[in-house]
Amino acid sequence: MRALRRIALVALVLGAACSSEVPRARDAFLPDGPAPDRLVGDGPRREGPPGEAAPPSDGSPAREGSALDAKPPPLLSCAAHAKSAGFKLPLCEVGGNGLCKGQGVATSDCDHCCEAPKVPCVVNGHTVPAASCQLLHEIAFQIVPLLAGTRDARLTTGARVAWWALKEGILSLKNPYGYSNCNVPPDTPYGPLQTCASGHAWQVGISGSQVPGTKLATLEGLCTSLYKQTPAQVLEQAAQKAGLDAATTQQVVASTGMLRNSWLLRAGAIGFTNQAPIVTSECITQSLSWCYSSAWSPSSLYAPTKAAALQSIADLKAIFSSLLP
Repeated sequence: MRALRRIALVALVLGAACSSEVPRARDAFLPDGPAPDRLVGDGPRREGPPGEAAPPSDGSPAREGSALDAKPPPLLSCAAHAKSAGFKLPLCEVGGNGLCKGQGVATSDCDHCCEAPKVPCVVNGHTVPAASCQLLHEIAFQIVPLLAGTRDARLTTGARVAWWALKEGILSLKNPYGYSNCNVPPDTPYGPLQTCASGHAWQVGISGSQVPGTKLATLEGLCTSLYKQTPAQVLEQAAQKAGLDAATTQQVVASTGMLRNSWLLRAGAIGFTNQAPIVTSECITQSLSWCYSSAWSPSSLYAPTKAAALQSIADLKAIFSSLLP
């Protein structure tokens, strides 16, 4: 009898066991049912926009920088990229100007950012010193494209004024952008906030422009037509290019009278635009005495005679043409 009771008890236990469905291990770990695209141990599933990362399985907030949340880093500016790449003279191709010829890195402000190509600077048979040659490259890429007129007109203006600056010794200066010389006499270098007295020759900037006789309205109009900027913006950039500190830069921006004129002329494209007709009239159409001399350098290299000056201008135009699209 005891044996029969034990058999019945065993049968009862077995029957109960067989009537219950054993949960599948996968479903046991997924509260919302099986998910074919997940593995056991993934943790609770989170619904959300495609590509949005789910929080970690320990319940802590999702960490930024996960593979799903990763975004490309923001683009650097051309100046920042050029600094990191060690470019000596960066170029910004934008708006179809073709300066990089479709090559280089895309930046936040340029379609392509590249380093300027280099060509030898041989003018009137003389190799221009490296520092002056670098300035000629800057004129080619930073000033000539801003000038008015056709490509040939821009190259002609650039070459004539670059020749003037080269033979005057302005391109031999460490930083000609802030150059200011007053013939008191003798020729005297002036500081950034000094003005030359009326009746004296006053030459400024990389163009070697003469300040006397210029009109403020004309120069400020060139800010709009050449730079597409306000006079204040152009003045600030000119002062920065000259290496002035922030306080002096603000004094330049707020300047008035002939001091303001002189700083507008120190903006390269404005200075070149102002000086080109003077060089053309005095040194090409006419042959005034101060245009040519073999008595002092560097005029003796690039302008000992009118014929040599014209050859120098032709050489500079060829250099600029080889560099620019």
